[in-house]
Amino acid sequence: MKNDFLISDNISFFCWFNIFNYTVNDTYEFFNYYDDTNSLGMKMSLHADNIKVTLNTFDYNLPIGIQGQAQGLDEDTWYAYLVNINQRQRVISQYIYKRDVDDENMASYLGSTILRRVYSTTSMMTPVEMVMENGIAAKLKGADMKITNIRLFTDVIEEEQHSKLLNQSNIGNDSKYLIFADNANTKIVLPYYPLGNVGGDTI
Repeated sequence: MKNDFLISDNISFFCWFNIFNYTVNDTYEFFNYYDDTNSLGMKMSLHADNIKVTLNTFDYNLPIGIQGQAQGLDEDTWYAYLVNINQRQRVISQYIYKRDVDDENMASYLGSTILRRVYSTTSMMTPVEMVMENGIAAKLKGADMKITNIRLFTDVIEEEQHSKLLNQSNIGNDSKYLIFADNANTKIVLPYYPLGNVGGDTI
């Protein structure tokens, strides 16, 4: 994990998430690389229909639905969250996408990988410098949701590339910009049994 970000460094982050029980009082954290003691670093989280990106002491919000409620997203639906932190242009842009269907059961019949944009916002930002020390590690905090395909890049993702990158299970040519990733691939580990022996009974 990169532990120093200069004022001139751009950043982008995205993930796919699926909330089981979407409630007002719960916080769903997408990414945490933050030193609470020194108010240094970055974190992204959803709470009560508001996504907040914190960069050092600055907060940037993406309101979804009606703020203070929890109705802006559907439960058991996969959404993609993407944020571009363009420090050189002093602009931060946030997006929520979903598959281009109203009924999630029909997603497997889609003829295109183009995603439907559900929410977005762009605002001016203050560039920051982050030098992470004292063993601060990037974290994924537990919540009542699934999260996968987590990516952190050292450059912004142009809008025309959003659907392409969000649909990739593995990053190809863009891996040179990749500094953090978790594909959440399933690995099945079976218990070891001696040949011809299961549970102590010889067969």
